[in-house]
Amino acid sequence: MHIGSCSQRGRHPGGAKEQQDRWCVRQALGATLFGIFDGHGPSGHFVADYVETRLPKSMLQLREQPGADMAAELPRLFEDTQRKLLENPYLGSDDSGTTVTVVLHDSERHTLTLAHVGDSRAVMVRSASQEGKVEAVDLTRDHNPSLLAEKRRIEQAGGRVASVAGVKRVLTKSSSNLSGSGLNMTRSLGDGLAHANCGISAVPEVSTYQLQACDRILLVCSDGIWSVMSTQEAADIVSAFRPDQADAAARKLVDKAWSKWVRSTNGTKVDDITVTVAFLPPVSDASMDCASTAEPSSPCPSFSSY
Repeated sequence: MHIGSCSQRGRHPGGAKEQQDRWCVRQALGATLFGIFDGHGPSGHFVADYVETRLPKSMLQLREQPGADMAAELPRLFEDTQRKLLENPYLGSDDSGTTVTVVLHDSERHTLTLAHVGDSRAVMVRSASQEGKVEAVDLTRDHNPSLLAEKRRIEQAGGRVASVAGVKRVLTKSSSNLSGSGLNMTRSLGDGLAHANCGISAVPEVSTYQLQACDRILLVCSDGIWSVMSTQEAADIVSAFRPDQADAAARKLVDKAWSKWVRSTNGTKVDDITVTVAFLPPVSDASMDCASTAEPSSPCPSFSSY
């Protein structure tokens, strides 16, 4: 497997900002784990650091246990991490948090196990024709307040959803100042006050994906990519590279997103941007063709929530 990664600190009005994205690629016997952690809030980089250091390690340790059901146990690992975050007073996790998207590639079973909270997205790039065309399949869905089920949970827990500068955000019912306040996601780790008062959840959505012969490239990226670029556009960019150019593919994707941010904001704001590109080894089993897989427009193949 050829893997490339690239991370670029963003730009905000008022000067330099702390890079709050974190990422990891960890390998074990027969498995590779990919993770993206996009911190937010004053201490988001500390929260993202904490989660990136501990959660992937816990996942790989769980995988080594005989008979362990990774998909069933992942919600417990996320909630344990959340509890430990809130118990540590030095991390600032009351008003700061992070997205989490983790993908475990099992090279023996040809499967991906995915778990995520927030809006750092995983995407599969598939061969679509012999002419070299590709198509993108979202493997995760963004947890944002526009999702009806997410909005209902927020409202039932005492929070509310409102549009702030054209962006749906989660607020407390008593909040009156809408200028830049509120979370633009409905699940995260950290964000203790929003969890307690607004119904933000640390429970991940978990899915399994059976790799097919046409699956070529796995993308795991922070929303610094997806805020300015469609999944299909990202797929088209990285598919122009060979597997041994994985780092160059990641760099190109970051540079393209950066340019889009600069054009759309007149250079005043660029989000942190983090990309992992994995050119997957071929699936040789002839029975694993693409005839039975979901269409590219279908969200989250084999999706299940715990």
